[in-house]
Order: sequence, then C-alpha cells, then structure tokens
Amino acid sequence: IFDDPKTVAEIQEACATIRKAMVQINLEAAKGTAQAFNQMTRWVNTKEEHCAKIITLVSEYCLAQRVKPLSEGR
Repeated sequence: IFDDPKTVAEIQEACATIRKAMVQINLEAAKGTAQAFNQMTRWVNTKEEHCAKIITLVSEYCLAQRVKPLSEGR
C-alpha cells in the first residue's frame, strides 16, 4: 500500500525545488527592479506550494500508518 521510496523521492524533489527557489529569490531581490520583484513573487509562490506539498505528504503518510496495539499477554 505504501511506497516509501516514492514518498521520500517526492519529498527530496520538493526540497530541491525549495532550495532553488530560495537562491533565485535572493538573486532577484538583489536586482531591485519591478520585473525582478514580480519574478521574486512567483518564486515565493512556488516555494510555498512545495512547502505545502511536503506538509501534506508527511501528515497524510503519518496519519495513514497503523499502530498495532500490544497483545493482551504483555
């Protein structure tokens, strides 16, 4: 049911995108132009979308895991 390697790969890909967005945000901020500000805003939105994706993946994955109760004999 659960595909751990796939989930980990999706999270790693989202993290890579977030890192790239942070670099691009800093580069655009240094330019100081209106066009750079618009591009920076798009990068911030992209970063936030990928952050939300990580939050959703981790929370849904953890909520879907089942915890087995201890047996009566223990």
